[in-house]
Amino acid sequence: MTSFAATVNVQTTGEATSTISGTLQERTEPSPLVVANFGSATAQGQSLPGGIEEIINSNAIYLKLAQIAKETGKPWVEIPASELSEISGGNLGQLLQNNNSDPLVQTQMLASSTNVKKAGTITLDGVPVTEYTGPYPISAGLAKLSASERTKVSQQLQALGLTTEHFTIWLDSKQQVRKVVTSAQGSKVQETSTIQVTSINGPVSVAIPPASQTATVPASELGGGGANGSPAAS
Repeated sequence: MTSFAATVNVQTTGEATSTISGTLQERTEPSPLVVANFGSATAQGQSLPGGIEEIINSNAIYLKLAQIAKETGKPWVEIPASELSEISGGNLGQLLQNNNSDPLVQTQMLASSTNVKKAGTITLDGVPVTEYTGPYPISAGLAKLSASERTKVSQQLQALGLTTEHFTIWLDSKQQVRKVVTSAQGSKVQETSTIQVTSINGPVSVAIPPASQTATVPASELGGGGANGSPAAS
């Protein structure tokens, strides 16, 4: 799989309460690109009007969020890739950095499970699939990732206090993911993620917002501001 489109729903409760629901497209070749449109999003029980739109490439994250647009006067903000590591705490930071909604990362980690059970066969969107369930220690799952992915995902999961994840996954005849549901409970939060893949290896493209529609916001402001933060713009 070098690209996919999917519907996504992630619910987090505990110290960092948030929900996102919408669509996600991602490609890994010829150049990495993620396009997300979460029409429904909440942080600490507060709805984010208009939801969240994200475009992520190798250079930056472009973010469209009504709350920030009120502060900046422009519909989009740009966060350079060099600043992404600063998005750590806060509810908005959690929404932006949620790698648990990326099946390309998820399925690598699921391969660490040593107790997988076949649960049956069904048809999803006309595609015959086989259902499997099982748990895995997150520490073992991280070992399946590349060094760069491991660092990014490990920081997020450690901040949430997650240690073990349970999953149900549906694979087609080519062993490609068609749906995956994961649930994890940690010392700080509980998280449930549902992802259903709607297409595989299709084109993924998007127009990058022009400078006239884009403001610059420090990543540190986004990480800690949450739904009610007041980011500075330049």
